[in-house]
Amino acid sequence: MTAASARPIVASVPDGPPKRLAGAAAVALLLGLTPLLGGTPAASGAPPSRCSTDPSARLGGVPTPKAVLGFPLGTGQERVVTNDEARTYLGAVDRASDRVVTGVTATSVLGQPLPYAVVSNERHVRPSALRKIADDVRDLRDPRRTSARTAARTAKDSPAIVWVTANVHGGEKSGTDAALKTLYELAAGLSCEVARRNDNLVTIIVPTQNPDGRDAPRRQNEFGFDLNRDWFARTQQETDGKRIREFDHLGPGSGLRERRGPDGDLRGDRSYGLLGLLLQLHHLPQHRRLTESARQHRGCRPRRPASASGRPVGR
Repeated sequence: MTAASARPIVASVPDGPPKRLAGAAAVALLLGLTPLLGGTPAASGAPPSRCSTDPSARLGGVPTPKAVLGFPLGTGQERVVTNDEARTYLGAVDRASDRVVTGVTATSVLGQPLPYAVVSNERHVRPSALRKIADDVRDLRDPRRTSARTAARTAKDSPAIVWVTANVHGGEKSGTDAALKTLYELAAGLSCEVARRNDNLVTIIVPTQNPDGRDAPRRQNEFGFDLNRDWFARTQQETDGKRIREFDHLGPGSGLRERRGPDGDLRGDRSYGLLGLLLQLHHLPQHRRLTESARQHRGCRPRRPASASGRPVGR
């Protein structure tokens, strides 16, 4: 990829260095890209960035959704995005933007890949930097091996990790389109608001968690399983395989769910807490029975060896 400074831009970029906000605290990233929550500025130790006060300023070298898909996302959108189109767009943005790296985190029952994109500023998305950020935040979550002074330094200097995972219910398709639009804004935006987000967040975007259900279309995956009830038990390969090498076993500092309200507007929702965990524990035996029944019906072997009780052994 070429350096960002070598790409044409849509608007002029006056000097206006953004200040870093507190990093590893839970920071909400709304799909509509509303302003960041306030925080205490912290020194980044990097040269000042150049940003624009014009919110519409973008890098011309990063392809818009319309340039790749043939139609815009959001206003004027003609139809929903297909799985193939979502994967194509992630690849196009990755090739054009130094702020983005992509990969595949899992495969569906029918073998479709679940691609992801990591987007942040150019310094953060280098492999060594991503590993350092993941290690720092992992240590921050474990008070047994992290002193109060180290935790305070990490919270001040490290960016927060935010997951935007969309389309867990295959028939609820708008989240994928919104996730791709979010990727474009973070990869191409030249405004100081986008610069602050990328300085303070490492955003992991998974456009669809249920590609088989998206194609069907239906709520469940190919095994007839509601993946939104599988976060704890992880009986389904789409859920259990959702790992990214640099962030393996590392949860988000902040998470987002989306749903449409009665008026059709896209709105955020809080992630499941203790109640959701208890509900998943309650249904765990039923989940396992349904999953193995579906695999046997399709002629599949269980993914893990089972003990005499029928419960999976190990991970």
